[in-house]
Amino acid sequence: MTSSSNNPDLELQAYMQAMGQAMREHIESNPGLLQSLNQRLQSNFPRPAGRVSRTTTTTQEPSYMETISCHQVTWLVDDIAVDGAILIFNPRSGQLFLKFIDATKPPAGEVAKLVHSLPSGEQPKQIIVSKRMLIDPLVENFPNTAIKASEVERPFRALLKNEKFRELITTDQPHHVLFVFKIYDDWLKSNSSYTAFSRMILVLRALDVSYEEAKRVLERAETHEPEHHIWLWPAALSSFEWMKVEIALRDLILSDYAHKNNVVDVPISDFTQTEIRDIILFGACAEITPH
Repeated sequence: MTSSSNNPDLELQAYMQAMGQAMREHIESNPGLLQSLNQRLQSNFPRPAGRVSRTTTTTQEPSYMETISCHQVTWLVDDIAVDGAILIFNPRSGQLFLKFIDATKPPAGEVAKLVHSLPSGEQPKQIIVSKRMLIDPLVENFPNTAIKASEVERPFRALLKNEKFRELITTDQPHHVLFVFKIYDDWLKSNSSYTAFSRMILVLRALDVSYEEAKRVLERAETHEPEHHIWLWPAALSSFEWMKVEIALRDLILSDYAHKNNVVDVPISDFTQTEIRDIILFGACAEITPH
């Protein structure tokens, strides 16, 4: 892939076509692409030798696309040990549950407690966990729920770096509080769940790889703060304005990836759309070579 122009409008158009049409329309509408991507993940990121898959329904790596395209309630569960927090996220609605837990309490117990507290229609039919140690306790509690494990690195821990987010969870007794957020802000008013989820992963991945630089990009886009509403991300941006933010964050992520992985023979402008997608969504991709 080569860059045909430095015109920012043309770059925006290309980006919209690549990350919008290619990822949203084609992947969501073609189940074969989901299967192909899962197979690609298996070949690119093999499990360490000797590790046995213990998922209850599949041995394949569950994909982000599956969690959005399916018409059932799915939760992504991350146990962030360093912060003593457990994050439970619904990628279709953008609803996030956050609980700081005592080190002596099993994370699976907190997940089970939350599920049982919800009406049956809001309870998840599928739970994708970040650590395999969570699987067995959840299976015991929910034998009729699909429990899967993902080894793909998810950037949700970057939420805890966000200053606005941390202000919202300030409390003297954090272990006794279940925090609930809508972390898509107002994105679903004009975007699909898939677009909102892809944008959130892009923002969190950028914050995760370089918090200060990503923060500067977001702050430059923050023109005003609407009254009577708390926004986690730049507020009231048009689609065009968001595209400019996304391009800046995308380039930040790709530059960081190229630097950390010693990719010196291929400029980031020559990364293929598949490579860009894999780096943003999964934090890694197959070896990049000159095209």
